[in-house]
Amino acid sequence: MTLAPSDERDLLVPLHAGLLEQPPWQEFTRRLAARTGAERAGLLLRGPAEMTLDCWFRGTAFSPALPPVAPRLDPRFLGAVLRPLRVYTLDEVLDMLGGESRDRAGAQLSAAGIGFARAMQVPAGASAEALVVIEHATRDFTAADGALLSGLGPHIATALQLGRELDTLRRRAEMAEDALAALGVSQALLDAGGQVVVADRSRPGLPGAEPGTRLRLASRAGQPLADALAAVTSGTDRHAVLPGTGPASEAVLLRSAPASAAAMTLPHGIVALSRAPVDDDAALAHALIGLYGLSAKEGDLAVALSRGAALVPAGVALGLTPETARNYSKRIYAKTGARGQADLVRLILGGVAPFAAAPRPTAS
Repeated sequence: MTLAPSDERDLLVPLHAGLLEQPPWQEFTRRLAARTGAERAGLLLRGPAEMTLDCWFRGTAFSPALPPVAPRLDPRFLGAVLRPLRVYTLDEVLDMLGGESRDRAGAQLSAAGIGFARAMQVPAGASAEALVVIEHATRDFTAADGALLSGLGPHIATALQLGRELDTLRRRAEMAEDALAALGVSQALLDAGGQVVVADRSRPGLPGAEPGTRLRLASRAGQPLADALAAVTSGTDRHAVLPGTGPASEAVLLRSAPASAAAMTLPHGIVALSRAPVDDDAALAHALIGLYGLSAKEGDLAVALSRGAALVPAGVALGLTPETARNYSKRIYAKTGARGQADLVRLILGGVAPFAAAPRPTAS
């Protein structure tokens, strides 16, 4: 079916804009329900590794307490029996179940107030199944409603595949930013003039790193920000270092941006990078206790040694005698496998302990 211009405006636009909604596709399912007269419309996705997404619009005729879909009418289950992009009536779906399964599913649907439905299985990429459903308690849908679903099918398939790819990129970015934040690293991508194009979520050393604004950095004598940007952009310098904006701010390293597969190119992009010290000693000691089986005092002493403190003064600060501090240090080296203080510094600050000590990020 060829979609009418009004359908393209009212359904396709929110379908693709729904990739950026949280939760996604709420406006699309609302408009699909309004367009077909459904009391409820849903877009369900079952992905690899048990990942799920259920997007529902419920009309006023449905109680919020009712289940959103019968357990047996799962996209992964129906994918084995439904032909992709073909619209099925509720009776056709139930007939495929057969016997006791049909009776059980029919009873569940009846209890949920579902008398009529149309369902379409949509390809969603490897190891994924999607289902588009419209439902009504007392009124059946027309042939035009089924044709509308059929016409939307390829567009929904494209949106779902784009959504899965976008989710993959989001997860990769979240993991990378989480790891960098644990090390105190902040980054922003700049254009050749120093305007921020994109910045990570944690920016302790990059004040004012908001997209669309120019990065605010102090200038080193003889090398103002503009000169540093020009030097890196032209290739005269591989990188440039600029001081922070105040005593507590870290220096910022400017370097050429790596090659990108982004659709919109950024000529002469520059990465601004800073690293603030990770100074939560209590969290780091707690992480070492969990990672290496240290005692509480051993954890505190190990952190002090990793900060470069001498053994005896560090022990005294923790209320230990010199002999006890030496004994604790031997236990620390035995448990961690470190071969002296320098190796302990490398192990603690260059290993996984800072990641375990970092606070967990909250969803933005």
